[in-house]
Amino acid sequence: MNSDNTFTFDKNSERMFFLKRIPYFMSRLIIRKLQGYKRSKKFVKENYEIGRKKFLESKVWETVKSLDDFELIDFRSLQLNENPIITCKMNGNLCRIRARNLIKFINEKFYNLFQEFVQPQDTIVELGCGFGYRLFMLRKRKLINKMEGFDLSESGVKACQEINNFFKCNINFYVLDLISDFDSNLLRNKTVFTYHVFEQLKHYTEKVVKNIIKGEPKEVLHFEPINELYQNNLKDVTCKLYLHYNDFQDRLLTILKKYEKLGFLKITHCYRLGYSENPYNETSFIRWIPQKIPSKKIYEF
Repeated sequence: MNSDNTFTFDKNSERMFFLKRIPYFMSRLIIRKLQGYKRSKKFVKENYEIGRKKFLESKVWETVKSLDDFELIDFRSLQLNENPIITCKMNGNLCRIRARNLIKFINEKFYNLFQEFVQPQDTIVELGCGFGYRLFMLRKRKLINKMEGFDLSESGVKACQEINNFFKCNINFYVLDLISDFDSNLLRNKTVFTYHVFEQLKHYTEKVVKNIIKGEPKEVLHFEPINELYQNNLKDVTCKLYLHYNDFQDRLLTILKKYEKLGFLKITHCYRLGYSENPYNETSFIRWIPQKIPSKKIYEF
């Protein structure tokens, strides 16, 4: 470890790290295929609700004095004083680092990229906001925009509302099922973003993309693992296996390109960000802008 508690794996160590995981991921993939494992809407909703209910009941935000402290809570243990050394990915490299250092690194990367595209007058909407962490971190960094968060979990949204009231962040939160049809006015002319949400929506990706297009937002920013950006080297093949055995998203970019070709949207940015708390689930960035389409045509695709 160096002075900032970060250790970067050398190439041989990194190779062995990923190589050891391939047999496990392969066996899990085969077992789950035989079991008919599927990340269905019911599966996602039930699992999310369990986690969000536990978080809501913990009231962990009441144990800290500010968003500065809230940022550094270990949400796996729901403790502020936990700061374990974890294996992760930073700048495309496999690393061992203190969890808090990684949290600060990721949040700064997220904020700096986010503010490149958002104007002060924009209303910011997060789809699949969980317990609102990203929106609260934007507010912590003094973004003055009007903000709204939507999530499938009722417990998650209740937690968002309680945290919002506790820290007086002036953010609105609502329950919303992205897979079902919803009022398009919720998104119109707003900056919409997702953060590791589409990974749960493999079997509903096209439906959700259509719903967002119909909402006519100003722009859409995705911070998601993108299977199509992985290459055929050992590290990326291991990551692909991880996505497949978990039945995570593997075609978001493909579907966006399909609707770009049809004229419904324009992809302006698409690249890997090189970081992730989970070394097998790297975050990438996609930005797209809806194109002006005759209203009757929007329902034909």
